[in-house]
Amino acid sequence: MKPLFSTSRNASHTLVGIFLLAIFLLTTSCGNDGFKIENGKVYYSYWTFSFGQRNDELPDADPNTFKEVNNWLGRDARHVYFKDRLVHGADPATVVAEKYPLFRDKNDYYIQGAPLHVADMKSFKVLRQIENDIWAKDSRYAYYDSTRFAVDDIKNFKVVEWNYATDGIHIYLYGKKLADSDPDTFQDLGGCYYRDKARVWFLERPVVGADPATFQFIGHGYAKDKAHIYYDELIVTDADYATFIIDEYGDARDKNGRFAGEKRFEDVPVSEAPEPVPESELK
Repeated sequence: MKPLFSTSRNASHTLVGIFLLAIFLLTTSCGNDGFKIENGKVYYSYWTFSFGQRNDELPDADPNTFKEVNNWLGRDARHVYFKDRLVHGADPATVVAEKYPLFRDKNDYYIQGAPLHVADMKSFKVLRQIENDIWAKDSRYAYYDSTRFAVDDIKNFKVVEWNYATDGIHIYLYGKKLADSDPDTFQDLGGCYYRDKARVWFLERPVVGADPATFQFIGHGYAKDKAHIYYDELIVTDADYATFIIDEYGDARDKNGRFAGEKRFEDVPVSEAPEPVPESELK
């Protein structure tokens, strides 16, 4: 009698087939994203894993004047749309698509429909763009995504890594200035931890009291230096330093139990002591 289920080789072929089918559905379905006009209304049509093809009506869109710039940017006589989102203030007569999801009109640049509030359109340039994240600058300001911020030396402003930039005076992490940071010794330690020769940060928040020379990220939000265990920018005060680990299950623990964030949530169970023998049985 043949087995009811396939052999391991056939099972592998089945898994490969499922994988290829998933890729096919993803590529063909995503290719159908775009605008359409039906029954006097304008829709943005897109595919999702959860609900399949969706059709979202564009607010206040005029089907008689609507034109598709590309499959993610559209306009009518009075409005601009990023996918199904109405872009307030954008000029439909001059809108131009840049690299997704960036576009511009005569007055400003926009990312995913959010205005950058560019101060000098003529000098604006994108320094780095990775998927939806951009760094840019003009003659007056720097930009991270839709955040405009001032820097100390705009002429020397440059991107170092995808998440931080420098003007040679300070580090700008996700568009936020790290006060007193030293660009020459600044390092990304992983896990949203950073250091220079004098201090340590979790994101833009200082890790008070941390020793930058010995500080290291150890996983799952935890770090340590020569004296302490840290979670985010906080010292885990209840941790036993010598026995603290991230175990094979990803749990933070020491000899006394486990932690959730900076606090202990489970102690090591204490062995139950034997019940005392009644005096009557001792005689």
